[in-house]
Amino acid sequence: MKEKGLRIIIVVIVRDCIEGNLENEVFDRLIGCPEIMEHGYILEDWDVENRFQKFWEWYDTILENNMRVGRILPEVMVAFRKFLYMEESIAKSSDYEIFNFLIGIGYKKLPVPFKELKEEHKPMWDRYILKVRQKFIDTRQFTKELEDPESASPESYELEDSDGSISVSIRIETVIRIN
Repeated sequence: MKEKGLRIIIVVIVRDCIEGNLENEVFDRLIGCPEIMEHGYILEDWDVENRFQKFWEWYDTILENNMRVGRILPEVMVAFRKFLYMEESIAKSSDYEIFNFLIGIGYKKLPVPFKELKEEHKPMWDRYILKVRQKFIDTRQFTKELEDPESASPESYELEDSDGSISVSIRIETVIRIN
């Protein structure tokens, strides 16, 4: 079983068994759980919903032609959960799988209904598919935020020679102003 699977199981046991006094229900849920058997861990509904919210907000920002996300169909959440379990193997998922996931989303201002999609619309959907796949990978299935390259760099450096007699402090903002 994966380490994160064990952590989730412990959280479920503590939260539901000890705090919620639901020993039998939780025990039944954990023992023989298909998700644990297949993936080695379970994704809690609240976790899936939180990650989907991050996806939803991000996805709305990449849409073209004034399109906006509107609503989701129930099968979208099922597919989203499946993609979360895929982890890095989402890179090998078919474009068709991701496209089916995306068409389950209701859109506002869709250029043409899905039934009327033409070859001229294919590049746009191909871009969405690539971006969605890459975002799942880059954010580890929406568990981490992408780092801001500027915030990752130190604000200053301190240099000393080997005997400590000369000390120099360089502030990055100073270097930026020089360039």
